[in-house]
Amino acid sequence: MPPSDTSIFETIFLQSGAPTVILKAEMPDFPVVAQNDHYRFLSNQKVQSSLGKRAFELFVPNPQDERSLHAYTVLLTAFQTCIEKKTIIKLPPIFQVNTPEGEIWLQTDVIPVFGSNSSVEFLMCQTYDISKQIFLKAAALDGVKREQSLSDDLAATNEELSASNEELMASVEELRQSQESLFESNRELENRVEERTKAFTDSEARFRIIVEQSPVPMLVTMGEAMIFNIINQPMLDLIGKDESVIGMPWHEAMPELEGQDIISQLLDTYDSGNAG
Repeated sequence: MPPSDTSIFETIFLQSGAPTVILKAEMPDFPVVAQNDHYRFLSNQKVQSSLGKRAFELFVPNPQDERSLHAYTVLLTAFQTCIEKKTIIKLPPIFQVNTPEGEIWLQTDVIPVFGSNSSVEFLMCQTYDISKQIFLKAAALDGVKREQSLSDDLAATNEELSASNEELMASVEELRQSQESLFESNRELENRVEERTKAFTDSEARFRIIVEQSPVPMLVTMGEAMIFNIINQPMLDLIGKDESVIGMPWHEAMPELEGQDIISQLLDTYDSGNAG
């Protein structure tokens, strides 16, 4: 069904909102037989300038562009598949072109157009602007990458925090061990003090018993005031006093001796002992 023989087809073709070009299904050139206004705007060409051109000239404006050459190779495969299988071939978004409005991405469908003998006589290539989908996908991928980067940063932060916690726990354990060691040292010191205090108390008690049970008059005084601390009964009998004198200084316990030479001698002896 050649487009030139079908007014309805021609109307649909010319008024289609999608940029469309029709190629003759003749390998290997696939010459251009028609294009609508939208395709002319897309390719920035006049209608007459594309008619009769080979598909290669139409789709590869710069033979040095490797990306365009690769895209055309994919396109040729689609042409052959469309002719052989007589079905619509949807191409991936392989074309990226510059327009007065900026860079856009295109996706092309190759549609077979059959002749009177049911063979594919023409190939109608309809192109769609899928820039929005591409940009949205790119933005989504960028978002995923950023999210992954944030996740990696969070994981690294968690690892650092975990390491800090381990160090803190190690410090706490070390402090606990130090406290236990200090507690043990304090306990040993308290035990030693208690033992020495008990030994001193026992020694004092034994000395007191010796003094108190001695048949010889004995008196133990404390300090410069010579306070009566321990005195046995023979001494009490000797000085004519009772146990009430214990805790008194000598001049209160025995005021009658004040001024006598014996007291002066005792005081001199006490002072000499302290000086030594």
